[in-house]
Amino acid sequence: EMGYMDGQMESEFWMMESMFWEAQAISNMMNCESSNSVTYADSYLDFPQGWSLFGYTCYEGTDVIGSLSGISSDIVIVKDERGMSYLPEFGFDGIGEFSYGEGYQIKLYNEVVNFQFCPQITSE
Repeated sequence: EMGYMDGQMESEFWMMESMFWEAQAISNMMNCESSNSVTYADSYLDFPQGWSLFGYTCYEGTDVIGSLSGISSDIVIVKDERGMSYLPEFGFDGIGEFSYGEGYQIKLYNEVVNFQFCPQITSE
């Protein structure tokens, strides 16, 4: 039987592991930015009508409303992992900013193709 302390220790373990991987991602980003062989490549997303999931892979956080302005008329709702939402029809943005490495749900009235948040960093 798992007691309170076991559950707390497990929670702290997962939090520390998450922090480790975030630090690794930042370190990798800094190494890429200082390299002379870094290039940017366009990477487009295609979303079908209805529900989809996407991961935000831009290193810089960006404003949700601005990032999605080109497709806002196609969006029903966007949600983050905490259940905060962006509802363009009502002018409501509870998310604020997309964050690197985070996942989001999106529901669309219509299919959206060739959408891009930012070019992706690639190394040669």
